[in-house]
Amino acid sequence: MDKYRKTKIVGKGNFGYAVLVQNIQNKKFYIMKVIDVSKMDSKQKTEALNEVHVLKEMRHPYIIAYRESFMNKKCLCIVMDYADGGDLYTKIAQHKKDDILFSEEQIIDWFVKICLAIKHVHDKRILHRDLKTQNIFLTSSGDVKIGDFGIARVLQSTYDCAQTAIGTPYYLSPEICQEKPYNQKSDIWSLGCILYEMVTLKHAFDANNIKGLVLKILKGSYPAIPFQYSDKIKSLVAELLIKDPKKRPSIRKILEKDFMKVRIQKIFDEATLKQAQEDRVRKISEVRLHEDKSMKQISMHCNEKVNKENMPSKTRDHTPSKCIIKQSLVKPTDSVSKYSVQEEEKSAAKASFCCNDENVGFISSLHKMLNNKSVIDEEETFPEEERARPFFLTPEGKAIPGLTGQDTMSYRIEALRAYLDTQFGEKLLIKVYNLLQDEVGNEECTEEAQRILGNKKQYIGLVIQLIVCEDNYYKQ
Repeated sequence: MDKYRKTKIVGKGNFGYAVLVQNIQNKKFYIMKVIDVSKMDSKQKTEALNEVHVLKEMRHPYIIAYRESFMNKKCLCIVMDYADGGDLYTKIAQHKKDDILFSEEQIIDWFVKICLAIKHVHDKRILHRDLKTQNIFLTSSGDVKIGDFGIARVLQSTYDCAQTAIGTPYYLSPEICQEKPYNQKSDIWSLGCILYEMVTLKHAFDANNIKGLVLKILKGSYPAIPFQYSDKIKSLVAELLIKDPKKRPSIRKILEKDFMKVRIQKIFDEATLKQAQEDRVRKISEVRLHEDKSMKQISMHCNEKVNKENMPSKTRDHTPSKCIIKQSLVKPTDSVSKYSVQEEEKSAAKASFCCNDENVGFISSLHKMLNNKSVIDEEETFPEEERARPFFLTPEGKAIPGLTGQDTMSYRIEALRAYLDTQFGEKLLIKVYNLLQDEVGNEECTEEAQRILGNKKQYIGLVIQLIVCEDNYYKQ
């Protein structure tokens, strides 16, 4: 807490508040959620900790980034990135006040980015469960980022359904209103409500009381969309707000629509160009660093030569230098000539394959979507022999909780990591994982890992399985 300076309260809840803070070292602003866990029952504490685990999994350009979490006295503090452009709810309210509709281009731009973020969430078998315009944030550069995973739920399998009735009433799906089990399609309904709100500046379903609101949602009828918007927007809203969840499109199907893919192509081009620029800056920095080192060497050689010339003739080293200075001068010149305009263009062309951090997966996923390489859901693309692989087994010989025969390898790996995390904690898992990562099979490292785990040493085998599987799966 000492490295943050509180600026102002930006929100309050039953168990805490959200505050805008500034990092004293880097001067950047962040949002810190301060949650008083002492007032919570065990279930509420679990939900608060669940938010931390969910946020750690969410690494995407259009999702509010998690930075860190820690305990301060009786409060759980969660630090996240700050979206300096407010939220979509406030933006819509301002346009409603000014009686100005958003352009269709702006709506599609925002909606595509929201959908890309939700696809990332759903691919991890997570439901947001509280999608609304208040939880969609804007940046000063015009991007959108979804946030507030406080009541998100991780699905134990693709076909699992949640049963807790939650969420903001205006965005509740019919299945939640009827207290039926629900899945990702409930988030799709909420997306329909958000899209309708961006187009009309009004809620799709509204009433003076909760009973009237539920009746309207169950009826499924909403006021017509303004004539200024195209049929493709009207048709998309109608698809998202189909009462039968089975008939609603998946997030993948939404993103496969032609007009959505046009915007995805633009995002891909922008992301690739940005990465190319960053790659050029990095290469130029490397060249300059090389030049600096070379110039230091030149300076050292010059000083050495001067010192030798000033030395008495008897003690002077007469070893021929073979024009050391001339040789040194050649190196930086060669380096600069190699990094020509043509090399910059090649770097830009290859940029999508040499990105850093989450941009690697993001640009890669966009590339696959644009080339129709993700037209089938992940669980459907895996061959039968992949699906039939045996489960990871606990030390007692039982399957890892939550896994089914239909789960993909990526999900099995994440489930194994989550299971180990619950057995002896994240810090211990990371410590043992890092110890064994480059020394799998090394007896001394294995013995040290067993000593660290103590009475949990029976889990060493699972940690090794996690390392091996991640190496084989993610680095292929």
